Amino acid sequence: MVNYQGSWTDPLAGDGRDRSHILVLPLWTAFLRIAQLLIALLMLILTAFSASKLGSGAAGFGLTWFTFILTLIYFGWLGASVYAFPAAYHPVAHLPAEILVNIFWLCSWAVLASEAASIGDLESLFGSGILRFLPTEYRNALNCVKAAAGIGALEWVLFCVTLGFLVAAFINQTRALGAGNAAEAGVGAGAGAGAAAAAGTVEPKPTEMQNYYYGSAPAPDGSVPPGGVPPVQQQAYAQPPQQQQPVPPQGYPQPGYPQQAYVDPQQQQQQQQPYPTQGYAAEAQQQQQQPVYQQSPPPPGPTPEAGAPTHPPA
Repeated sequence: MVNYQGSWTDPLAGDGRDRSHILVLPLWTAFLRIAQLLIALLMLILTAFSASKLGSGAAGFGLTWFTFILTLIYFGWLGASVYAFPAAYHPVAHLPAEILVNIFWLCSWAVLASEAASIGDLESLFGSGILRFLPTEYRNALNCVKAAAGIGALEWVLFCVTLGFLVAAFINQTRALGAGNAAEAGVGAGAGAGAAAAAGTVEPKPTEMQNYYYGSAPAPDGSVPPGGVPPVQQQAYAQPPQQQQPVPPQGYPQPGYPQQAYVDPQQQQQQQQPYPTQGYAAEAQQQQQQPVYQQSPPPPGPTPEAGAPTHPPA
């Protein structure tokens, strides 16, 4: 059983040729194509008979013949590309060709109708009885012109029907292709992100600017800080520590006075001056203090008189 709701290319699905790019039209549109071809052939016969009796000088005859030839070329290309050579078919070529044939059939039947109307004007002018004096073949030729004009109008209507379905199919296919391309782009982006995640790559993040305040020192391993500019390593120039000689105790404490500790008045304090490059802070101040020596108390005994030499106890 034939499915008339399917596509017109469904009966050819078993030949192994790819027809996915062909515009999808209902199956019954194939019968419209047959009717269009038969009507075009009938118009050719009618106009040819009329021209053989009335002469070929009428514009409608030549235009109808040209349109018939154009229709044959169009149907020949369409049938060969759809049924035998699908690679020769393209929707962008199918739609303009259909529109072109439609326009020429409109012009053909319009010109034939104009000529048939002029024949009617002659009948009304001289009366219908004048035709009785014409040979039968001439009367038949005039009637064929009128019939060709009417059939040409029917032919144009059939081409309008197929053109409407063709435009709808073209729009649907364009939307489907756009949705398919968007879906493929999304799948490709997801696959790329998954591959990057599997490979352990991390997308670069915007770098935040960090300020290096005074006193900051470079990393121990010499790595570059996040800001992208490695700090200049500062070198401290410190004086070597000087050894201080102990100061011997001077004098003995007076009775009644507490013992006082001797403190060296000179204390060395070294301060690292900041290095003038890159605006970095100075190093920590180095400060050294001298040891404090405490006087030991003298041994008990009589206080020496003034001016007498002092001797340490034996």
